[in-house]
Amino acid sequence: LGIILIGQTELEGKLSERNAAVREMVSRCAVVHVSALDNHVAAYLRHKFERVGLDSNALIAPEAIEEITSRLRHTVTETWGGKRTQREQSLCYPLAINNLVTRAMNEAVKIGAPKVTGGLIAAAVKW
Repeated sequence: LGIILIGQTELEGKLSERNAAVREMVSRCAVVHVSALDNHVAAYLRHKFERVGLDSNALIAPEAIEEITSRLRHTVTETWGGKRTQREQSLCYPLAINNLVTRAMNEAVKIGAPKVTGGLIAAAVKW
């Protein structure tokens, strides 16, 4: 019997070997961590649109790709041993990208814009 369990990044913390409730199960599992798509957002969207016969360049302006990558990053402050550190964290995962692009595309249709622009991405983040 094989089971594949796919989840968001928070699932990795819940399925930690440090968690006594799931330690035995986790020790028998292979955990694969999928990194954020930071430098691959354009390729990811191109692939998504090509699968349905569309050209992503006709629908999404180049500055929108940069805006997606920029808007899906934030600074995280952590305290460990009394020392505060800050680091950049990316949220450029497929679900976040898809949701953001969907909101921006819906707004583009609503206002009659021919392409999703960086401005539409920025507006979609604020919703």
